[in-house]
Amino acid sequence: MNEKCWYHNALIWSGILIILIILGFYTLFQTYKPNRYQTVSYNHFDFIKAGGLWNTEWQKGNTIFNIRLRFNPYDVKNVSVSGIFDPGFNKPTIYITFDPEAGNFTTMSLAAAELSINMVQAIGITPIAACATNITDICTERPIIKCGDTNKSVIYLLGQGESGIAARGTCIILLGEGLELLKSVDRLLYAWYNIMPVTSVR
Repeated sequence: MNEKCWYHNALIWSGILIILIILGFYTLFQTYKPNRYQTVSYNHFDFIKAGGLWNTEWQKGNTIFNIRLRFNPYDVKNVSVSGIFDPGFNKPTIYITFDPEAGNFTTMSLAAAELSINMVQAIGITPIAACATNITDICTERPIIKCGDTNKSVIYLLGQGESGIAARGTCIILLGEGLELLKSVDRLLYAWYNIMPVTSVR
């Protein structure tokens, strides 16, 4: 074999080797690359985490809604639920109230917004923002509503302690400080969507 032929063959085999190395790295990357999205399944619903929120599809009649919540069902399965849910709670209008002296207004606003969006979008309930007391400028133009007010359905955001849901007749109290409150919100919404059971105890 002359020098020119040997050099030509060497170039060919070098090219083949480079291609094999590239294919090897590509195969390795495709095999071990991290999943772009986190996914979980719960009660026949598939959840995909995208943009920091858990997404699933929920059908009401012939309409399919995209539900987007901060926590998936496994994240909130340990949220305590107590009390008896009064059938009279299911009214077309529900008041979302809080104590303006409790602080954590940012968290309260996030909780109220998430509740309101889902109540309007898929559950068909009209939310009304309210306050438990009228002591700040925030509450001057809001109705003053507390648990136990006659003929009113109320969700009371109580930003204290660990996450929890307490049913008191036609009032549902959502507990939790910071993110714990948002967990209580999502646990209630999953119950309303019939994705998670409503566990009631006396």
